[in-house]
Parts: sequence; structure tokens; C-alpha cells
Amino acid sequence: MTPSDLLLWAVLTNQMEMAEIFWKRSPEPILTALVASAILHKMSRRAHSKKETDFKKTMLMHSRVFRQRAIDVTQSLFENNEMEAIFVLEVENSTSVWGIKESCLEFSQAHNISQFVSHHVPQRSFDRIWKGAGFFHDNDLYETKKTVSSLSVKNFIIPLTARITSPFWKFVIHYSIFCLFLVCLSAFIMTNITTEKWPIDRKSIYEYCANLWLFADIIEEYVPPAFYTIRQYLNSKQWRRRAWNHMHNFWNGMDALSYLLLIIGIIVRFGYETTSFDISRRFYSVGLFLMFMRYLHVLLIWRRIGPTVIMLKEGLKELMRFVVIMAVFILSAGVFYHANIYPNHYDMFSPHGMRYWSVWQIIYYPYWSIYGEFKDEIDGEDSTDTCSRNETVYMNDPDIVRCPEKDWMVSLMSGVFVLTLNLLLVNLIIAMFSFRFEEIKNNSDHFWRFHRSQIRKPEQN
Repeated sequence: MTPSDLLLWAVLTNQMEMAEIFWKRSPEPILTALVASAILHKMSRRAHSKKETDFKKTMLMHSRVFRQRAIDVTQSLFENNEMEAIFVLEVENSTSVWGIKESCLEFSQAHNISQFVSHHVPQRSFDRIWKGAGFFHDNDLYETKKTVSSLSVKNFIIPLTARITSPFWKFVIHYSIFCLFLVCLSAFIMTNITTEKWPIDRKSIYEYCANLWLFADIIEEYVPPAFYTIRQYLNSKQWRRRAWNHMHNFWNGMDALSYLLLIIGIIVRFGYETTSFDISRRFYSVGLFLMFMRYLHVLLIWRRIGPTVIMLKEGLKELMRFVVIMAVFILSAGVFYHANIYPNHYDMFSPHGMRYWSVWQIIYYPYWSIYGEFKDEIDGEDSTDTCSRNETVYMNDPDIVRCPEKDWMVSLMSGVFVLTLNLLLVNLIIAMFSFRFEEIKNNSDHFWRFHRSQIRKPEQN
């Protein structure tokens, strides 16, 4: 057995002292440490799902040890020779580590090893590639060691010859065109969703320009990675892992959802024609909203704005967890309100259409009462002039609603509901936001460097 095989055995069996001995004999210490760290981190997640708390803590601690070893070796190389350290990180390894031959940069980005990616040596490599220097190849280090002058000339020529094709300028051009796409799609949605699709006139040019960019962006987003993955002859499990890692990213998920909604809007527009196009307009509008939110991803590139965007993203995740808890309170209170404000209601589902279903009132009343709305309805008074107590009238005319009934129990439960939700749950989410804010603020440089590298990754590839 080779030292690499023995190291894998030691990692999987949690023999960390033996693992350190075999790791020191590894020909690729940085990549080996990163792979071992990723394996141990994955094992800790499996232990968490199995409720093995002690085993999870042990795996996480050992994962951090290997991650720190990779950082220490990189830092030591950098102190001895800056260019050689960058070379080692960028070049694909000639010796595979348990079948993995990716470069250290590619592997650390693919497996979200944020502490390594945010270290200043990988960040220098990213900056170098971002400005157009390109990745190192196997013979570059030998050539740059020949003379100091050749290295100086090379570093001087790079900005002049590769500036236009650099990832930075690709990024600028791509998002400049993206801004034009947002303008075209906004103009189309606000002015020209009509039955006239052909010939192209001055207004409909917005629609076809927006559709052209949309399909081009989808092809750019998914086709090259798919071809790259096919060329690697991956099995189905590796395909699923890569797809999961891609969609697990917050911004990639938002992109996919916006693409899906806009494509559905296009299909509904051309396949289900109506006079008002309300359905397609709604799909277009929500898709456009997500496209505007996608622009926040661009702002991560700037040091002063990036940490704030990260806080917004993490705060949104906390809010989604809070919404699940709040939904339980809203549904329970909504059913209580509706049952007592409209006793013996004729039906939950109106024959006049989905918009008149009673289920919407069940959600509306408790949700907006958090902000002080619907006080009159809860007190048994109508805030509009279009209600009736005659069952025949409000059943046959959907524009006339049933007048609410007064019930002291509703007012009492409304006070308890608002007290619980406003004082307890809202303050709970504020405390969660504050904790998350302090965590990101204390590690803002680390978080920002990692997220910035994730933005640069598609352009560099």
C-alpha cells in the first residue's frame, strides 16, 4: 500500500496521529490536506444527520486541522518564493490525490473551503488571473526562473496584450449588456404585452431583444459546464453532486428561478392568448423582479458594498426560517378569525374564480393585522361600502362581500395574537438578525473575499 492509501485509511478511521505522519510523506501536501479536510467535513455532516454529536465535533475539529495545514504550507511557500506559491496553487497536479487531479484553487472553490480561498495567497492568484494574466502552465515556472528580466517583461506585457480578453473586462461587458436587458424587459412589460407579435415595430423590439438575451444567457450559463462535465466521463452520482453544489449556491438558485419564470411567461404569452395577458404579465413581472435582485450579486465585487450585500443575503435566509414559524401562527389565527367573523359561511371555494376563495381572507386578516390593518373587520364593522348581510346578494355578486359579524372572542384573540407575534416573534427575528450581523461584521473581510472569488469564478473559467 502507498502512503496515500494509508492516509485515506487513517482519515476514514479517525486515526489523526497516523494521518499526520502519512500526510507529511505526500507528494502533494496542499491538495492532499484540502481533500482530507473536505472528506472530514462531509463525514461531520453525515454524523449530524445521524445525531452523532460527539463524532460530528471530532470530524469538524480534524477537518479544521487539515485545512490549517494547507494554509500553513501555502504561507510557507509564499514566504520563500511568491511566484512558486502561486504556481503550485494554479497548476493541475500531475500526481492524482485519490483520483483527484484538480488544482488547489479549483478544488477549494468547488468544495467551498472558504478559509483557504480567502487567504491572501489564493487571493493574489485570483487578482492576477482577474486582470488577464491567465493560469500558469507546467513550463511557466521554469521559464520565469531563467532571468529576472523575462519575468518583468512578462508582467509588463500582460496588461497590454490581454486587457480586452481578461475576466475583468468580460465581467464589465456582460453586466453592461445585462443592464440593457433589464431596460428592454422593463419597457416591454410596462408598455407592450399585446396580441401584436409580428411584424416587429418600434415597441415590440424591446420584447425580442429581451428574449434574445435571455436565451443567450441561459446557453452561456448551462451549456459550457455541461460539455465540460460530459468530457470528464462522470457517473450519475458525480453528476448529481455537481448539480447540487451549483444549485445550492444562493445566487445560482435565484438565476435558475428567474429563468424558469421568464420562460413560463414566454410560453403562456405565445401559447395561451387572452385579451389582457394578465397571467403572462405576472410571470414576466416576478421574473424581472428576481433579475433586478440578481444585480445585487454584482455589487459583491466592491469592498465597501460587498459585506452589506452578504448581510442582506444571510438575513434573508434567517427570515425564511422565521416565516415557517410565523405561518403556523397566521394560519391558526386566520381560521379562528374567519370562523367567528363569518359564521356558517356558505363555501370555502367561490364558483366565481380563484381570487374570491375564502382561503385568501384566512391569510390576509392575521398577516396585515400585525401592521394594524383590518381592525374594523375584527371588531365586526365593515371598512368598505360594498358589503351585504343578504346571502343571495353576496353569493351572486362577487364584487359584494359578506359583512363581518361582531364577536368579543375575536377581539380578545386578536389582542393575544398581536401581542405574541409583535412582541415575541418579531423581537426574536431582530435578535437573530443582530447575531448574524455581528458574526458577519467580525469576519467581513473573510466573507467578502470568499464571495468575491465565487463571482470571479465563471469569468475566470
